[in-house]
Amino acid sequence: MKLQQLVYLREIARSGFSVSKAAKRLHTSQPSVSQQMLALERELRFNLFVREKGRLTGLTPEGQEVVLRAESVLLDIDYIRGLGQSARTDQGDLVIATTHTQARYVIPEALGRFAQRFPKVHVTLRHGNAEQIRQALEDGSADIGITPDSELRQGL
Repeated sequence: MKLQQLVYLREIARSGFSVSKAAKRLHTSQPSVSQQMLALERELRFNLFVREKGRLTGLTPEGQEVVLRAESVLLDIDYIRGLGQSARTDQGDLVIATTHTQARYVIPEALGRFAQRFPKVHVTLRHGNAEQIRQALEDGSADIGITPDSELRQGL
């Protein structure tokens, strides 16, 4: 099993099971993505995808479990890479997705302390509702999501 195969699998699921869209987002070819998914299925000895008339239409129960685990693995890898970067420097960018209320009343004091400790980190606040915050976290456009919405916390 290759890490790249897990990246491809995650992107196919995110792309509504369109291998072409996934390949485009990953800046690679559709045949390459298809070949890697077939190789992964051969190695695992089960189908990841439900296929109808040659098209991917969903995930098998096993595929759903693999996608959940792949998401977790890929998040852990991103976290580890972040550790390596933060170990070398105290500068960079941090994007926080949050509600307007949290940004106005809850976060400012904590951001003040953060800025004193890490003056070279540029913090950007992105306002949105719970679904927009969830999407920003899922697509990687935000590093942290802060919301009082318990449904969002349970979904991540």
